Amino acid sequence: MGTAGNDSLVGYNGGANTIYAQAGDDKVQGGDQNDVLDGGVGKDTLTGSYGHDTLHGGDGMDALYGEDGDDVLTGGAGNDTLDGGNGKDTFVFASGFGQDVLNENDASAGRWDVVKFTDLASTDLQSVERVGVNLVITFKTGDSLSLSNFYYSDAWWQAKINQIQFSDGVNWDQAAIKAKTVTQGTSGNDSIQGYAGGQNTTYGKEGNDTLFGGDWADVLDGGSGNDILGGGFGGDTLTGGDGADALYGDDANDVLTGGAGNDTLDGGFGSDTFVFASGFGQDVLNENDGSGGRWDVVKFTDLASTDLKSFERVGAHLVITFKSGDSLSLSNYYNSDTWWQARINQIQFADGVNWDQTAIRAKTVALVAGGSGDDTLKALAGYANRMLGDAGNDSLTGDSGQDTLNGGLGNDLLTGGAGADTYVFDRGYGSDRIVENDATAGVKDVVQLGAGLSAADLSFTRNGNHLVASVNGTADSLTLQDWYLNAANQVEEFRFANGDVLTHTQVQALVTAMAGFSSGPAMHFEGDRPALHQLPQLGVPSMA
Repeated sequence: MGTAGNDSLVGYNGGANTIYAQAGDDKVQGGDQNDVLDGGVGKDTLTGSYGHDTLHGGDGMDALYGEDGDDVLTGGAGNDTLDGGNGKDTFVFASGFGQDVLNENDASAGRWDVVKFTDLASTDLQSVERVGVNLVITFKTGDSLSLSNFYYSDAWWQAKINQIQFSDGVNWDQAAIKAKTVTQGTSGNDSIQGYAGGQNTTYGKEGNDTLFGGDWADVLDGGSGNDILGGGFGGDTLTGGDGADALYGDDANDVLTGGAGNDTLDGGFGSDTFVFASGFGQDVLNENDGSGGRWDVVKFTDLASTDLKSFERVGAHLVITFKSGDSLSLSNYYNSDTWWQARINQIQFADGVNWDQTAIRAKTVALVAGGSGDDTLKALAGYANRMLGDAGNDSLTGDSGQDTLNGGLGNDLLTGGAGADTYVFDRGYGSDRIVENDATAGVKDVVQLGAGLSAADLSFTRNGNHLVASVNGTADSLTLQDWYLNAANQVEEFRFANGDVLTHTQVQALVTAMAGFSSGPAMHFEGDRPALHQLPQLGVPSMA
């Protein structure tokens, strides 16, 4: 028996010792037999030495060392440190014990070390986390047990206990422990390598983190910051979170979600799913998977097919843009018709509409854009083209598809070719010329007038064989070449931004009517027919 003071007690060899240190900060050491050591109240140090010892720290911040033998260590109330040493040890923990630390480093053959929660069930868990290289088990009571260096290395098994036993009969072996563990990063820039022998669940939290999985199906979440996530082997679930992240699925069937910010997604091999939603920004998908039988999918979780703003080929890439301003660029999707490795298999929209590769090709509009100089642009064969001349005196030539030709600023030449083409013109565009020559029945070619123009802003006149639409009060004009030579040279409709439409026959009537008015009458719509109004001083009645 100890005293109320700070005792130093050493057991004898040759028999079993039972020592109660009582109060004070005591140092207690057993002998070479099976000893029972109890620190009592205070900050105690208990050392079992040889034999199968039972150590109980009692109240206070105690340090318990089992050393050799199959020992039972119970820290008791207070934040204790437990070290079993060699042998098959049992570490006992209960509610009210505080925050204990278990230092395991036992390489003895056949050892079986166990953590036993006497009154804490598996349902009482708050978290099972990897923090650095340590395993921290926290309960809803606020108590926690930290297993030092449990995740130091997959190969360093000496630091790993063999089993956790809960009071409700649930037992976890090492594989289950790994499967239940969540790895938490810090607020800084973390680099976390997952272990190979089990499933990793890793949260990077704040900072620019680098997270790698292992051989199994891992869950990696970068959190906020510009993160790099590598799944490794196994069917992984990668979530970038906020920030400009880079996600690499590597092998197997992975799910990649970039999250908010402009992210880069690379599924690697296997049948991968790329998730995209509104608010995700401008993501880039790099697909290069030649594995047989793979089925890669882009899934828009809250974006319907009706939310699309454009679906365009830009160079070799497919760029999908939504009305929300978000976009997903599929790199090198159109690099080559034979290079199928760069193509996903399906796009899934939130409204249940799915597009396979055939539908993707059919829906794609090729963007052909010039710059600020004088450009000569030719449409891509086999596509509907959206052609943008920008500034300068440009020449735009469509193909056989449904092309949209927009010369922009400058005096441009727009040649539609076959197919239902749309020619865009607006105030400030200069003097543009349209060459139309498509007599195919049922094909409707259109002049689309911009928001800067209303019907009242235009005057239609004949100049030789050409039809000229002039913008009143400006030098802007649109000439439709050889309009009067052949019906194939005419567009079928002039459409205004407010929804008004002039057919080619109505335009002919307007030109005839306007021919008698040198002052340029104004125009409005009555019902579905255009009506002219001479300037007030001329007093010409309406053509209603």
